[in-house]
Amino acid sequence: MLSIGTHSINIVQQLPIYHFLKIESNKLCIILYCVHGGLSPKCPLIDDVRQINRAVEVTDCEALADCICE
Repeated sequence: MLSIGTHSINIVQQLPIYHFLKIESNKLCIILYCVHGGLSPKCPLIDDVRQINRAVEVTDCEALADCICE
């Protein structure tokens, strides 16, 4: 039987690192960069975040931990 903590970790590990939200109106287009946790100093560019291997333990990747857990 898995504990609640283990289930929580499993859920967090399935979350996307980021999402772009595009809001458009007549003459205005806003694109928001949304992250689950926070920004990482190890990933100053969005392309850096795209390079993160999501299939690793959060504790094994500092940049991923910053983005997911901060």
